[in-house]
Amino acid sequence: MIRPIAALACLLMATGCGAQAIGAASGELLLTQLPSPLPQTVATTQDLTEPDQVAAATPADAAAVSQMLAGSSFKDARVRVWTQDADDYVTVILVAFDRASDAGRLVQVEVNDMSGGSNTFVTPHTALPGSYVFVIHGATRQAGHAVVCEGVWAPVHRFAIETLTCSATGAWATQAEQLAQQESDLVKQVPSS
Repeated sequence: MIRPIAALACLLMATGCGAQAIGAASGELLLTQLPSPLPQTVATTQDLTEPDQVAAATPADAAAVSQMLAGSSFKDARVRVWTQDADDYVTVILVAFDRASDAGRLVQVEVNDMSGGSNTFVTPHTALPGSYVFVIHGATRQAGHAVVCEGVWAPVHRFAIETLTCSATGAWATQAEQLAQQESDLVKQVPSS
């Protein structure tokens, strides 16, 4: 199965993604600045309050993610996207749950779905417990541009984190892992209960 890349699916549209104050996923829990050579322009920061919004923003099958979230303690989510041009962008998504086990379940749904794609590579990431690195090659859903995306899915306490770096050349795998560590460090500042 060739997988389209959904990272910008609802994020750059004028409607369809709510922007209202949310719980623990809001505030300063998302990275605000990226290291060079990654894109530096924030294209959007949005609150995702519905499971379907989160599902549209991740690379896995939207129906599978929506189903998992609907049966979970899903609380809210927040996403920030940096762009350089149509082919180069970075996405960080933070999904909050009331139960830590649901953060791990979301990571597993994403990993299991992506593992079945012919244009994906997924493997455990030893630096962050319970996390996985992945590489996807495909066309973006938004503009149909061919990109290589490297990312990390990680459960941290009651949060699921996705960092995703996409470019025409696929040159940012190390940065995707560094961003996951930095985002994890931010989230670990929140009490786990």
